[in-house]
Amino acid sequence: MIRVWNVSGEQLAAEKMEALAGMDGMNPIDSMKRHLRDQHGLPICMQQLMHEGSQLEDGAWPDPPVDVQLVLVPVSALRGKQHVEAVCELTSYAAVHNDVKVARLLLETAVSSSGNKKARLEPPPALPPARPSQRELRRLRRLHNDKFKFSWPDLHQALLGACEHGHLEIMRLLLEYVDGSRCAAVLDCALARRHAQIVRLLSGAGCKDGYGNTALIRASTEDQVETVAVLLEAGTDLDERNSYGNTALIRASNNNRIESARLLLRAGADKDSSNISGRTALICAAAKGHLDIACLLVEAGADKDMRDASGQTALLHASNNGHDEIVRLLAPGEDLT
Repeated sequence: MIRVWNVSGEQLAAEKMEALAGMDGMNPIDSMKRHLRDQHGLPICMQQLMHEGSQLEDGAWPDPPVDVQLVLVPVSALRGKQHVEAVCELTSYAAVHNDVKVARLLLETAVSSSGNKKARLEPPPALPPARPSQRELRRLRRLHNDKFKFSWPDLHQALLGACEHGHLEIMRLLLEYVDGSRCAAVLDCALARRHAQIVRLLSGAGCKDGYGNTALIRASTEDQVETVAVLLEAGTDLDERNSYGNTALIRASNNNRIESARLLLRAGADKDSSNISGRTALICAAAKGHLDIACLLVEAGADKDMRDASGQTALLHASNNGHDEIVRLLAPGEDLT
């Protein structure tokens, strides 16, 4: 029998050598470490199994029965191959398999302790410690940015892995450690897989794409109605603009996204907002010949007389482009021939 104890004297595992030797063809030490991760959320890369003051390595167990002590090494103290293993455990295991306990311990121990690079941590208590506030997390990031042992590419890869599999809780955890404005590729992934709640998380973290499009603008443009509804329920800014001055309603109208436009109008989106070219949602719909959108906007009270930067109204755009039904909508009873 192999018994594993933490430094506080708590027994963490008791397994027969035969059982450990039969786990997926791994050596007994690796099998025990995986067992401890599965049962207690302890990252494999942080585990050191000690017997009589010496570290057990390469599957060399002393003859059972034997008592082994587990010591956890913080990520901040890992070097070389061990640090690579920590990155892999975060990106390829915890993020992909939604193991929040493992990810949290990896992240929380990744800040170097001043003057004590070889500090040892005990296993986490039965009840998890209180999570730091957002203000405290921001303070830690400012103070320890150069000492944080996971790089932006590491965290970005973990975010993409979690997003691809739709793991909401681990996404929430990872976003506490990154600048949300840098997560454009993660937003692309969430929208492509229609993970509405993850899009909501990214929106709350301030995520935009390279053109300044918010999550709401992107979802409205792509007519992801469920995602639009989730974002509106979360209180997302309806009228935030992208780099070209377009709001979600302007983009939805330009792309003939009727259901998204309807949701935005019901939520109180500004009907007469204009982009840097002076085009409103109604002007865009009229120019493109999107009759249903134009009807929706007119019924909502959109200003038909606004002019774009070239001085043209929605009516003139519709007339110049041969959209007769929209002309009749905007100027009923008038002879424009």
